[in-house]
Amino acid sequence: MNTLYTIGIWSLVVSFGILVVPAGISARLRLGITREIVWAAIRAAVQLIAVGYVLGWVFARRSPMLSIVFLLIMIAIAGINTQRRQKFPMRWLWLKASLVIAAATAVPLVFILIVVVKPDPWYAPHILIPLGGMIMGNAMTSVVLGLDRFYSGLRDRWRSVETSLTLGATSFRAALPIIQGTARASLLPIINNMMVMGLVHFPGMMTGQLTAGASPVQAARYQLMILYAIATANSLATLSVIWLGIRHFFTRNHQIKYTTLEKENEKNRKNKLN
Repeated sequence: MNTLYTIGIWSLVVSFGILVVPAGISARLRLGITREIVWAAIRAAVQLIAVGYVLGWVFARRSPMLSIVFLLIMIAIAGINTQRRQKFPMRWLWLKASLVIAAATAVPLVFILIVVVKPDPWYAPHILIPLGGMIMGNAMTSVVLGLDRFYSGLRDRWRSVETSLTLGATSFRAALPIIQGTARASLLPIINNMMVMGLVHFPGMMTGQLTAGASPVQAARYQLMILYAIATANSLATLSVIWLGIRHFFTRNHQIKYTTLEKENEKNRKNKLN
């Protein structure tokens, strides 16, 4: 008989004590991040428990509108988080990042809901929201990595890009080494995960299914499905980031927007001096 083991509130509090290990290492090596470790743990606890209660409320109502609104809020938070972790010089970056994450999430999510899982109803919150959240989180990571790599690559290699443009190359062709570096940085994490999946670690989807008492084979199938969806979302997010980068730093006549690049370089120089 499959048994679902629950974790009581005091057991959860006790589990907090294991953080003495990373906190102790930080203190011993004088990393200066002991407070950050404790604060991050407390913040994660508050956020996850609050979300747990909210999800319980949403699941009970089984409303398509509530499910979609919940996902939209998650997308907006992902866009804001992307902007906070970036030095990419773009106005309304959080909004554009949110749109990229939304599009990259929607395509594989709709596909697996309609073609693979086929929940009844299609908006079943306990299926739609967890799957959407997993895909969305990975798409956000690809956007963050992609924006950072594209900007740093152009900042470091803009003279060679300029030379290629002078010789008649298009923006895409001149920035191709930067584009390739951006794509690799965004896609390698999920590729590496797929290479060692089940051999080195059991991922979140499969672990959750197993601890809930599901068949190991069924859990593996769900994990494979979500892996393929994540890989698709990451690819779409990376492609969108490259498009945003080219549109932002190059004109339609295949010229570098020097004002945009120089303003950010000047800002970075001032930050280093300070």
